[in-house]
This record gives sequence, structure tokens and C-alpha cells, in this order.
Amino acid sequence: MEFVRLGSSLASLLLICAGPASPAVSGASASGVQAAYDAQCADIVRGDFEDFARTLSPSFTAHVEGQTYSRDDVVTSLERASTSVTLTRCTTTVDSVTQSNGVFIALVRQLVDGTHGNQPFELASGKRDMWSAGSDALIETSSTALWSTTSVNGQIVQQSGLVPSPPPLPQASPTPPGGRR
Repeated sequence: MEFVRLGSSLASLLLICAGPASPAVSGASASGVQAAYDAQCADIVRGDFEDFARTLSPSFTAHVEGQTYSRDDVVTSLERASTSVTLTRCTTTVDSVTQSNGVFIALVRQLVDGTHGNQPFELASGKRDMWSAGSDALIETSSTALWSTTSVNGQIVQQSGLVPSPPPLPQASPTPPGGRR
């Protein structure tokens, strides 16, 4: 299936870090990391891959399913994918940020959705990223994909890594509201 192949490539690119972590970083630093992700997402949805590339260090590496990709690999693949994929949303939730020797280490969940042809898709992922202070902004230095789930038309078509379980559904009450059966 063409979409699964493209979805796999897109997942590899968007799941774009490893290192020892120390104590959690202050709220100001965590908000700076969140702002950096927000800028990346805006660049990707707009298709502004030149600005997106500026958020990655020249030596950036992405580690996805045993493969390593350079900054140029990632940007080139996003540019190619953009000819047949329309992204409509990209959101990143920063679950934690720690700092070690001037490097920020972020554990995040990302949700990207859009269309491929007329088929809606959604990519949910978790990753561990490393950021360093650049001259005027944070610069992402590496990223390691931890898990991902790709859905097309609401159906899961691909999963990788240890995908977290969804929260449990609320249990139905044995007694209907109002206390009567």
C-alpha cells in the first residue's frame, strides 16, 4: 500500500537523543523547549523546510527504528513528502525536560495529522530529543523515536516501539442515573 510506505517514511521523518538526565529543568527552560517545538510544528505545517532546518544543528541526527538520518536527510525527505501529503496539524506535548551539561533532554509526545490524497491520516509518536542553546534560540541536536502509531481513515496501519496503552475507559455504572433500573 503506497500510503503505508509513505506513512512509514513520514513517520520516520517526523519521529525525529539519548543521554543521562539530571534534575528537572525550571519552568522557564521547559517553556523555551515547548516554544521551540511549537516553532518546528508551525514550520512543518506551513511547508517552510528552510526555517525548519534552522532549528536543527548542522550535525543533527535522528534515530528511528535502527536507522540514523542526518539533518539533510530529514529535510529532503520532508520536502519530497510534501508533494503528496498535506499536513493540517502538528502539536507537541513536552512531558519532561531535564538538563545535563548545558543540554536539554526532552521527552515528548507529538501528534501530526493531514491528508495523503483524499485519505486522512494521523501520526502519534513519542520521542526523546536533545537541544542546545544556539546564538539566539534552542537548536535540536538529536532525536530518538521511542514509539509511533500511524492511522489512516481512523484505522491503525502501523505501530512501532512500545506504544503506550490508552487510558482505560470509564466503567459503566451498574445502576443507571437516578438510581432506578
